[in-house]
Amino acid sequence: MTIAEGRGETSLALQHYQLAASSDSEIGKEAAGRAMRIDLPRNPARYLPSGPLADNTGMVYAAVQNNSSVQVGRVQVRMLQYDNRGRLVDQTRSMLITGGIAPGKRGTVATGIRIQDQAALQFFRVVVEGAELAK
Repeated sequence: MTIAEGRGETSLALQHYQLAASSDSEIGKEAAGRAMRIDLPRNPARYLPSGPLADNTGMVYAAVQNNSSVQVGRVQVRMLQYDNRGRLVDQTRSMLITGGIAPGKRGTVATGIRIQDQAALQFFRVVVEGAELAK
C-alpha cells in the first residue's frame, strides 16, 4: 500500500501503482494488481468486455467476460439497440448479473429480448455500468 492509498488518495495511489506496474519485476506485477483493484470499480468496461449472445430459441443475453485476476460481483449492464444507420433506438433498464464472475469466466443475464435471426445481434451492444470487487 502506498502512502497515498493509506491516506485515501486513491487517484494518486492509482498513478503511483500504474507507474510501478511498468516494471517487469515482482514489484511491478504486484503494483499492476493493486492498480487494477482501484481502477476496476471506476472503469469496469476496461476489465470486463461485454456483448450480446442469443440462444437457439432467439433469447438475447447480456454477457460479460471477467478478464481481471479477481472475482467481481454486482455487475450492472444495459443492453442498447441500434438501427441499421447506427442510431440508438432502444435500451433496457439497468440489469444485475447475479452471483459473482470468477477470473476468466463469463456471466450472463437474460434481457427479455427475442430475435428471429442471429444476424440481428449486430444491432445490439452491452454496456457495463458498474462492478464491485467480490468480498
